[in-house]
Amino acid sequence: MSSTAARVSLQKYLNTLYRPDRDYVDGVLERRNLGDLDHSLVVGNLIAFFGSRSKQTGIVPLISLRIRPRHTLIRVADIVLSLGKPMSKSRRSLRWPVLKCFRRAIRFQR
Repeated sequence: MSSTAARVSLQKYLNTLYRPDRDYVDGVLERRNLGDLDHSLVVGNLIAFFGSRSKQTGIVPLISLRIRPRHTLIRVADIVLSLGKPMSKSRRSLRWPVLKCFRRAIRFQR
């Protein structure tokens, strides 16, 4: 993953819409690995699986959500599983631990 040279304040990052979205790592924006067909199929199947069981389990699947494990680190997760509907004051990132987070780390090799 490549990153841009300029540093960005946390406030600017949280108030800017990036297309595609970027990770925020200690003031530096990092590009995300965007999915290919295999990745998209896996994400779609997981969302369908957990979404169809959400009423019984209380687990809510969320797609491409910013999660904030520490103050200066925000990652965009492919899928986040939350117990119940998550609430956030900023509505831009989730600030507390989640049940499970899926994030693509490497490209599929053929």
